[in-house]
Amino acid sequence: MVTLTGKPSDLSTFLGWKPASLGCEGTDPCQVTIDKKKSIKAIFQGPNKLKVVTIFKNGATGTVTSGDTFINCPTDCEESYRLSSSVSLTATPTQGTFLKWTGTPCKDEPTNVCTFNIDKNSTVKAIFEGTP
Repeated sequence: MVTLTGKPSDLSTFLGWKPASLGCEGTDPCQVTIDKKKSIKAIFQGPNKLKVVTIFKNGATGTVTSGDTFINCPTDCEESYRLSSSVSLTATPTQGTFLKWTGTPCKDEPTNVCTFNIDKNSTVKAIFEGTP
């Protein structure tokens, strides 16, 4: 009998074991009887990258910041997050106005604050509009 334990590195998440036929469910340690040659996979995901792109039209300026302070774009626009981490982005114009978000998961958010759980690599664009 062998006991296997999935230990993720920083910013990664242990998702479970494959194949299911071995009887190892969820993320609990897996106990396997070695009575013949067997193959077991430990499944991990992450880290997930979040990239923010700021677009300034007609002389607009502004920033996009994350609630955890890791992102402060246009200076620091890319960070890695653990699977299902909650991320909140706020677009703040300094000259002009915030126009809209594009890119999943913020594309349908009508306000300047977009909050979501990150489940894959994502790119979000914040578009600012100046006064022509």
